[in-house]
Amino acid sequence: MPATYEPIATWSATSQPGNISFTSITSGFTDLIIIVENMKNTSTQPYLRMQFNSDSSAIYSTLQMYGNGSSVLIGGPLTNRNDINLDYSAAPNTSTIGARYIHIFNYANSNIHKQVLWQSFGGNGGVDIGVGRWRNTNAITSILIGQQAGNFADGSRITLYGIKAAS
Repeated sequence: MPATYEPIATWSATSQPGNISFTSITSGFTDLIIIVENMKNTSTQPYLRMQFNSDSSAIYSTLQMYGNGSSVLIGGPLTNRNDINLDYSAAPNTSTIGARYIHIFNYANSNIHKQVLWQSFGGNGGVDIGVGRWRNTNAITSILIGQQAGNFADGSRITLYGIKAAS
């Protein structure tokens, strides 16, 4: 990672939980980056989701675009949801491995809604890109990442980084 990326926490699946949380996130960075590596799921229909500060209110929105080399699909807009849906059709399943790059902008700024941008590779030939919004001005101090179906399979790894000075 670039020198401006500072690792905050890493989680590796060994017991196959359906949800993981990063808590006590300090405000010492400008942005947050989450890298999901070797993601594999125990379900044939996994969808990665995210919530902030244990907020399950219907104040999240998502818009995504998916491509598989022969077609392009649009997912959404999904509004008034209780989480950000980080997958449209590039979700990995029991036989494929996926990766995610998730960027959370201005997470500690208490004057704006929080914006998320991500890219995904599902291992099944599909890729997607999406944007999400949490319509709340609170600083993000915890992040829940979970599966809507199934669990993270052994070998999945999620790392949270802080960006010292995004430009």
